[in-house]
Amino acid sequence: MNDAVSSMSNEVMQRLQAFKYELTPTGEQKRNLRGFAGSCRFVFNEALAAQKERYKQGGKRLSYVELAKLLTGWRKGRKTPRGRDVPWLKDAPAHPLQQIPQGSGTGLC
Repeated sequence: MNDAVSSMSNEVMQRLQAFKYELTPTGEQKRNLRGFAGSCRFVFNEALAAQKERYKQGGKRLSYVELAKLLTGWRKGRKTPRGRDVPWLKDAPAHPLQQIPQGSGTGLC
């Protein structure tokens, strides 16, 4: 009996705890969030189009660095692979957009 008690006292119990939050953005914050999500979706789709174009031409996949350079160009006014001007892209935060090509499971890099 002493062996059972001593082995139980050596075990560490782990307690899991969760918190639940609800965000209630204002109207302007909702518009900004929608615009930001749209920018992320747009960058993903354009990066995917660039990868597909490279593949059609028989080249290797674009690296993260190459995709980041494309993003920088789009933000500075260069046209996207599908020939679009995107002056509004410079209004979106840059750091999250740069993470899009690195996303796990996206197949972009």
